[in-house]
Amino acid sequence: MKNLIVSLLTFLCMNAFATYINGTGVAVNGKYIVSAYHVVEEYGNACYLDRKTNKCHPLEIVDFDVDADLVLLKVKDNDKKVFSSCSIMPTEINVGDKVTSFGYFKPEYNDYETRILHSRIKALDNVDGVDLFYRISTKLIPGMSGGPLYNSDGEVVGLSKSYSLVETKTSNVIKSTEIMSMLKRNGVKNMTSTNMIQRCTMIIVSSDVLPYVYYGY
Repeated sequence: MKNLIVSLLTFLCMNAFATYINGTGVAVNGKYIVSAYHVVEEYGNACYLDRKTNKCHPLEIVDFDVDADLVLLKVKDNDKKVFSSCSIMPTEINVGDKVTSFGYFKPEYNDYETRILHSRIKALDNVDGVDLFYRISTKLIPGMSGGPLYNSDGEVVGLSKSYSLVETKTSNVIKSTEIMSMLKRNGVKNMTSTNMIQRCTMIIVSSDVLPYVYYGY
């Protein structure tokens, strides 16, 4: 009994003093997820949150690209599979195309909420002369990082990255062609099972404590 009390107190203290950030991830098949690298970069533990069970399933980093702000994650639990997978568009889209951003926002002391933002592709932004990002005509909300940018057919055309430093009230999005390049480099196939975006996206939590701790309130 004494050991149980000590364990519970330890668990509660870890939650109370945990430092963490959250973002959004996109499943590309039953075991692999892509997100923005900065979501998992700072802390050593990452997991994806199952909102039905309030359990966070540990993730491991398979590959990342700092310039593209892109990371490929794998579910550590061999028996756990992400239920549905998004369709990743293998080609680029055009300036002016209509797109939608999806992600999870967490107000202080409240549970996660979904956010959907409609916009257009405004321009291409580059790093060292290479066009890695789309600039979209809306300002993303914290927590949407790593979430999908998708077209009217439910195809993922990019991942949310950050506010744009070039133009106010706009944001940068990682192009889906960068996702496909990373998947190919690691021998990972995009196995589409749904075009309903909310079914193939999840909350990613990165923390300085054990990744199975649930950080909801």
